[in-house]
Amino acid sequence: MARTPARDARPRASLRRGEKLGKYKLLRRLGEGGYADVWRAMDTVEGVPVALKLPRRPPADAQVLADFHREAHILSQLDHPNILRLKNADIISGRLVLAYDLGLGSLDHRMGRRHRTGWALEVVRQLLEALGAAHEKKIMHRDVKPENIILFPGDRVRLGDFCIARLANAKLTQETSSGTLGFMAPEQAYGRPALASDVFAAGLVLHQLLTGQLPPWPFDWPYPGLETLRRKAPPEMITVIRRATAFQQRARYPDASRMLAAYNYALSKFRRLEAQRKARRSRKRRRAGESPLRWERIRLREFEKRFRKRYGLHFSCRKCGNPIGEAMPFCPWCGTDDNSLRNTTGHPAYCYSCERGVRMEWDYCPWCYTGRFADAVNRPHSDARYTQRCANPACPDRRMMPFMRYCPWCKTKVKRPIKCEEGEKPCRHCRWPVPAGFWTVCAWCGKETS
Repeated sequence: MARTPARDARPRASLRRGEKLGKYKLLRRLGEGGYADVWRAMDTVEGVPVALKLPRRPPADAQVLADFHREAHILSQLDHPNILRLKNADIISGRLVLAYDLGLGSLDHRMGRRHRTGWALEVVRQLLEALGAAHEKKIMHRDVKPENIILFPGDRVRLGDFCIARLANAKLTQETSSGTLGFMAPEQAYGRPALASDVFAAGLVLHQLLTGQLPPWPFDWPYPGLETLRRKAPPEMITVIRRATAFQQRARYPDASRMLAAYNYALSKFRRLEAQRKARRSRKRRRAGESPLRWERIRLREFEKRFRKRYGLHFSCRKCGNPIGEAMPFCPWCGTDDNSLRNTTGHPAYCYSCERGVRMEWDYCPWCYTGRFADAVNRPHSDARYTQRCANPACPDRRMMPFMRYCPWCKTKVKRPIKCEEGEKPCRHCRWPVPAGFWTVCAWCGKETS
């Protein structure tokens, strides 16, 4: 005789505030989607608020079950600070329930209020970090849009809703055009999504954040809001947007990692321009009769004027805010060795150990002696900064940049100190050049200069 299923195993048609699903108590509905509703709930066991994703249709629908199982499986493979973390996946009272960390809200809600350009660019940087991590595993998101970008305290951004994501190397026949109109790439609308489809959507999110306008079909350049874009972003950032949102897939960045490298370079240009604008505003206030510069600022200004080009002073110490160069293992002002340039370097990539910039053709990190890069490429290369020579006569290339600690081609350590120029003196510990009268700590060995 067939067994009758228990009554509590059947999902109810609708849910109400205050209702309990296992250990979760529903507090209020946060949003609705084509696949599921999202609720704010309380985990009564852990005592923390969570976001619950609950299917709209009964799990007897094979497609809904397959989508939710796929999302749980994909998120189990992705462990990244910018990807929404799946706390738990379970079937409760006949419902498939996905529990996530609860954020402050979606980017879609936040875009309705005024925001700084720098904040918007940081949001997109973190979005590209998340997509880059997914693309490295050949996973497409296929529904990148502001509603799926969740904001957390501390200006942290996490990408969620991998419900329609899929492996990029899976069979693409009979593929549907899953996604959201307005952010969907042309090839995705025709059922042929690729990693570049996520790049396209990320470019549209960036354009909308900076201009408040979403480019219309058929995405002919220039888009509406170009003048606003020119006022807010440097030409390099406009180039990134134009290439990322190109109608033809082959004209775009092939994946988010390639876009992120170009984006970080444009972002460094933006930050440099912002620093220059801030300096100009400061000068105007001083001319208007405000308090004079403190002697420390005068000293820093003189230092940058004399040594900016020599040391490549394009970055700021994250601890004290004073100017540093990419080749400096230590901040010469406060002595910290905790500076990361992964998001501001002018090089196309960065070392995973010291987080300083590297070029794609280098075999080794010239700053920290990291082991051989597995993804180094063998291609012609040129850079005006190659002004030094490796001391190893057997080195395959021998070209080096100033202040490199190791040869990027053969890993030979630089033993001979760099010659001092006018206004410099050798460090009494490592003999490398130190600007006389400026640094308190040697930027090369980290020891006190006095």
